[in-house]
Amino acid sequence: MAIASSGVLTALALVVLAQGGLLACGAAVERDSGSAAGRAGVAATAGSGGTAAAGASGAGLGGAVSGGASGSVGTVAGNGGAADWAAGSNGGAAGATGGAAGATGGSGGSAGNAGGGGMGGAAPFALTSPSFMKKDGCTKDNLAPCDRYLTKFLLPTIGGDNQSPELDWTPGPAGTLSYAIVLFDQSNGYAHWAIWNIPGTTNKLPAMLPAGNDPTGLTGAKQVSFYMSKNAYAGPGAKNHAYQFKLYALKVATFTPNTSGEAQISVRNSLESSTDVLAKADILAASPQ
Repeated sequence: MAIASSGVLTALALVVLAQGGLLACGAAVERDSGSAAGRAGVAATAGSGGTAAAGASGAGLGGAVSGGASGSVGTVAGNGGAADWAAGSNGGAAGATGGAAGATGGSGGSAGNAGGGGMGGAAPFALTSPSFMKKDGCTKDNLAPCDRYLTKFLLPTIGGDNQSPELDWTPGPAGTLSYAIVLFDQSNGYAHWAIWNIPGTTNKLPAMLPAGNDPTGLTGAKQVSFYMSKNAYAGPGAKNHAYQFKLYALKVATFTPNTSGEAQISVRNSLESSTDVLAKADILAASPQ
């Protein structure tokens, strides 16, 4: 047996260093046909930024491996010091004639944290009822696709019971302190009923709302209409007309509309022109034919 000369070692060092690797020799190794294992493998630089594990029983002169990015060429000294080349796999073991110098590629970096989901937008301001729906294409000039009001919501003049329907809504925009609702006949441009100063914490009007102020515990609420007592709900009163329930979100807790003349019309006009209104929503349906 003979120890590799310093000249051979120097030449090997230059080859490996030129590839950016690290050369470290094991204890004295045998050179006869490169089959005797070196005493220790050499730490190799991992291809993907990690540190490769020491090569197990590297052949020849300890088998230095220089892992490249995503499996670059590894360098192995073997069989009398002559360097052989083999492509590394994933920065891993490089095969060589003189014996493979095993190296495990450095583990990849930790996966980045998943981005937090965006804050869901607030639900759109919307008015609904369990008794009738807002239908696409329904307009005062096209009643064919419109949902129809039940008889009980109509005025007695067309066979109804004049019961107010349940109305529900999503919260108004930030700063909403009260709500108002108007029932308006779009077919002839006439307001039937208005209720306002509905507390901002409220999100529905129950069916069969009683007459007068503060109905059903809605403290501060007031209502007016053209029918009978003038301070209660007045439903659709003409057949085959488009009737709109319109909801207003206001930035004031107490709204003071004009109530001169026909009060429900004045209240509607006040709401339509008021700068206190933050948002509007509506349902349009039709009375029976």
